[in-house]
Amino acid sequence: MKDPKKVLKEVKTHLSKKVRLTEEEIKAIVETAKEVFGEKVKVWLFGSRVDLNQRGGDIDLYIEVGACQLNTGRKPFVVPNAFVKLSRSEVEISKGEILDKKLTFLVKLDEKIGEQKVDLIIRPPNSEDEISLTAKGSGVRLL
Repeated sequence: MKDPKKVLKEVKTHLSKKVRLTEEEIKAIVETAKEVFGEKVKVWLFGSRVDLNQRGGDIDLYIEVGACQLNTGRKPFVVPNAFVKLSRSEVEISKGEILDKKLTFLVKLDEKIGEQKVDLIIRPPNSEDEISLTAKGSGVRLL
């Protein structure tokens, strides 16, 4: 049986040949996503960085989160699926929490890979808006 660390390194090496990111950048994105959004987070890279024929470009990341814990002293808040109705106050709280996590992610990632333009989309599972379908359909899943 292969050593799990060697398997992970092989996967990252394989991914770095499919996308225009270094192994270190992929590792930083994966680690930061888990640290900020939890172990169940899913991450896709999409846009120009998945086209090996292009040069430059920002890092477009699509993050899918099933649940976020609010640090407001209230009960945990689950990011809703498209069919769940919420009161206005719950929606405002979730947007604030997601914005906080987004900023935290971007700052921590910047500390690891240096200043780069990163576009970050955060959605709940099963989102079917245009950007969700595009990112997941044409992107490369990192985590």
